[in-house]
Amino acid sequence: MLTRKHYRDIAEAILQTREHERTMGASEEDMVIINLALDALTDRLAVKFCQDNPRFDYGKFMTACRGSVAMRTAVGA
Repeated sequence: MLTRKHYRDIAEAILQTREHERTMGASEEDMVIINLALDALTDRLAVKFCQDNPRFDYGKFMTACRGSVAMRTAVGA
């Protein structure tokens, strides 16, 4: 079973990937595609994490992966 730290690290890596692509000058069209792909990956991971840990919070993880600073600290809480 993964720990809260693992969930936070994974969410941070996904968020950093989004931010990296944005700062590297990806076009609007490319960002739409990148975000759709990352959202699909994030959803699949969150579903697996829910199956692994009944206390895992799907919504908090999804929000953290999308960039809400307030929720980022609460992942896995």
